Amino acid sequence: MAETLDTTEFRKGLKIEIEGVPFEIIEFQHVKPGKGSAFVRTRIKNLLNNNVLDRTFKSGDKFYIGSDKLLPLERFLPKPPPPPGTPTTVKAAPPKIPLQTPTPKSTSGADSEANNALFPPETKSTKSTSSTPTETTSEPTKSTSESKETSGSETKTSAESEAPSPLLLDTNAASVYNPYNYPASLFGDPGLAIDGEASTAWTAQVQPENAPKMAEGLLLDLKSPQMLGSAVVKTTTTGITVEVYGTNGATPPTSISDPAWARIVGLKVLKKKSTTLKLKTKGKGYRYILLWLAKAPATSTAAAPGSVSINEFELFRPK
Repeated sequence: MAETLDTTEFRKGLKIEIEGVPFEIIEFQHVKPGKGSAFVRTRIKNLLNNNVLDRTFKSGDKFYIGSDKLLPLERFLPKPPPPPGTPTTVKAAPPKIPLQTPTPKSTSGADSEANNALFPPETKSTKSTSSTPTETTSEPTKSTSESKETSGSETKTSAESEAPSPLLLDTNAASVYNPYNYPASLFGDPGLAIDGEASTAWTAQVQPENAPKMAEGLLLDLKSPQMLGSAVVKTTTTGITVEVYGTNGATPPTSISDPAWARIVGLKVLKKKSTTLKLKTKGKGYRYILLWLAKAPATSTAAAPGSVSINEFELFRPK
């Protein structure tokens, strides 16, 4: 009998059904943001084509599983209904369109009726007119074209699903880097910058006396040195200027001017809502990564300093 489970019962290796397709859970992480509903961030493998995807589910979402915790893959593979008289050698795998229309053997009795069901009358007769080959050939030509279109669509879908995934971070990996001890009330929840939801954001208010200059940042603790290739910053506050630093050690330096910080991205103005930054790590791994806010948009003034929002800060491994 079929069973269901919810996200609280997730574990590595569990096989679940999503929209009629079987997946295996490779990694999962329960996230409880400061604001909003809890959710589960997962990395899952499609058992039909082995593509690996990152998906986020609401806490409590339910999924189908088999009674033995294993889904029968056969029920997910397309099986066209066999026509009357289909030979027993026909495989149950997805059908492939033939390049040429098979020519049936001329038989009698029950076998003849079966062949009539399998093949159109035009191709059954051994004596063909000049128009019959034309009709027979045109159908495979159309099928081949459709096959190419289908193949192209599958290739595109595969390429999209194989897009690189960001590092999975602990829910407490983000913190505010505040070397000049600004009031904590000026900052939002840093966890909202790594929750996988672009609709939420970590916020930092601009100091009126310094506007538009800023001197604070978002710090990520990766728990151990990691090799990185790029970062993506998503923000609704376009026009801000940022830098990215990396360091190792048990704790990060308390001053931004400490030589232990290695600048891996120089001053960069974020003109778009999503910007990819190439990290110049020179082949070195870092435990701590700092997104340093150097300057607010030019519209920030002493009279109207405003604030800066970092909706998502994602890290990627080298390609």
